[in-house]
Amino acid sequence: MRIAISFLLYGWLVLLVALAVNGVAHWLGILTWYDYVMRVSEYGMRGATAALSFGELLFLYLLYPGILGGLVYVLVRFSG
Repeated sequence: MRIAISFLLYGWLVLLVALAVNGVAHWLGILTWYDYVMRVSEYGMRGATAALSFGELLFLYLLYPGILGGLVYVLVRFSG
């Protein structure tokens, strides 16, 4: 039972951090994964990707996964 509760709590924490990161990205005017997927559905993968700025590419493929991956690392490392 303890593992199931930990699993859910970790999931909620990752979700909350992802929402916060998305909120900051919107505030800064940076494209999020949701926005990118909507562009892909409208313009196709090649068109949507070609329209990304260098900063958006860095955010989507390095910073965003790095933040969430770092959170998971900290949760696993220090959960005991």
